[in-house]
Amino acid sequence: MPDPKDLISLIFNSDAPFTYRLDKLDKKHGIPNWEDNGKTFSTHKMAYGNDNTGFFVYPEIQEIDNELVDFTKPPYKFNAGMESALDNENYVRMPDEETAKWFTENYKNIDWKKELNVDIIPDVSEQEEKKLWNHIYKITQNSNLTAGILGTLYQESRLNHKSVNKSGAEGIAQLMNDKLDAYKSWLKQKRLSDTGENQITFVLEYLSDFNNDKWIKEYNRTREVLKLPIIVKKEKDKTGKEVEIRLYVDKNGGTYKADEYEKSIKQFNPKWLDYSYEKFNNINWNNKTPEEAALIFTNTFERPLNNIKARIRKKAARYFYNKYNSIPIHKAGGEFNYIENMKQITIEIEDKEYEVLVAETEEEKVKGLQDVIEMDDDEGMLFVYDNPQHVDFWMKDTEIPLDIVFIDEDEEVISVKQGIPFSEEFISEDNVKYVLEVNQNSGIKPGDDVDFDDEDWEESLSTMHVIGSDGTSQFELLGGERIFSRPNTRILVKGARRAYKSKKDSDYKRLGKQVFKYLKIQDNNDPSYVEMKKAE
Repeated sequence: MPDPKDLISLIFNSDAPFTYRLDKLDKKHGIPNWEDNGKTFSTHKMAYGNDNTGFFVYPEIQEIDNELVDFTKPPYKFNAGMESALDNENYVRMPDEETAKWFTENYKNIDWKKELNVDIIPDVSEQEEKKLWNHIYKITQNSNLTAGILGTLYQESRLNHKSVNKSGAEGIAQLMNDKLDAYKSWLKQKRLSDTGENQITFVLEYLSDFNNDKWIKEYNRTREVLKLPIIVKKEKDKTGKEVEIRLYVDKNGGTYKADEYEKSIKQFNPKWLDYSYEKFNNINWNNKTPEEAALIFTNTFERPLNNIKARIRKKAARYFYNKYNSIPIHKAGGEFNYIENMKQITIEIEDKEYEVLVAETEEEKVKGLQDVIEMDDDEGMLFVYDNPQHVDFWMKDTEIPLDIVFIDEDEEVISVKQGIPFSEEFISEDNVKYVLEVNQNSGIKPGDDVDFDDEDWEESLSTMHVIGSDGTSQFELLGGERIFSRPNTRILVKGARRAYKSKKDSDYKRLGKQVFKYLKIQDNNDPSYVEMKKAE
């Protein structure tokens, strides 16, 4: 009897479709047996066969186009199930006939739910895990590919860059031989330190250079040689014995030993043909699942002969996708983006101008700048409250150092407090109407005035009649008279008070600018009317 542990390992490391159904050996996931008119059911009907490579096991019941098909049922021909399994790579190689036979007879007696369960437990902190996700995403700009790469790296090293295996593979991507040498040379050339993030960057740059794709070049060269005409030539071996040598001959008379090239072609995995570096860089990753991305990345960069532990890679890819796909990201190129379509306005604080996202809803306030990996110095987020109140902020999932600026209803800075990345201590303030988060060391200080200069932030203004409580017009705005809304009046009064207090030309100019801004808005708004009530 074969060792069940070895057998389970074979199944676990296989990516054959039927192995993903082994933990569902119940009626709910099976189909009625045709042999007894549906009195019983089956999920797999495992069988085994052999070819010139050796023995393998496969299911007679296979999932085809999301439906279970029983290939033992007429009118399917003999061996139809085996042929379908071979065509769809729905089989697992076995070391010998004894093992193959034992599996087909005993697979139902194994607790596959237990044996095939995989817990994703990285060897790094969640903070480091998150940094790796953000780093990959910043390069790929695609969540599916990011998850697939991270899932593959998890299988390689459990995300531990200090990992070194017994074969000498190093780092988070477990580089070895020529790739490891190339990586070390790349670090030296760019004067970079050896980190997980840098090794990932190297790997993705490596895949972008088609000249590195030596496997495809060698494969194509070998295929072309095998198309050449062949001759048989007699030569003497080392012992002086005359032997026949088969040679491929090109049109220029060049010869290639047939045995060497025929042996070489057998070492190439045909499925790798779809995984050239060029194809990898032209894939629309939006149309791929994280699981698919993990296998494509594996077969493109690693090109393993076997035992790629696809199950772990796929599960890890899904795990990271579900965990980090919804976080806000600062995308490459300096454009500040958020997962939601948040309002964006411009505000001024003294001589500085900021483009800020406005957090108005409770969901936006709770999320805040969590997981944002960088901001420009003129970017930030503004939290708006209906009324002045006590507020508590913390930095639990925020990884960039911040200045947290508390602002009152008069639009004046109350205090500025530092936010330490990942700190779980509360940062509190009273009588707060607005909170602004910007990069640390902003220079903003208590007493600074805040101006909300964005037109969308202010009320829409229009020329109007003044309507009394009975609905009648009290007077018309003729001859250039103007009435400002209460919010705009408050801003103008504040600006006037500031100018009167400081006596600075800059403050008077700012006040004038604000007045003319409101006048311009009034002058350019389309007319709007209400129907006035007739006096009784």
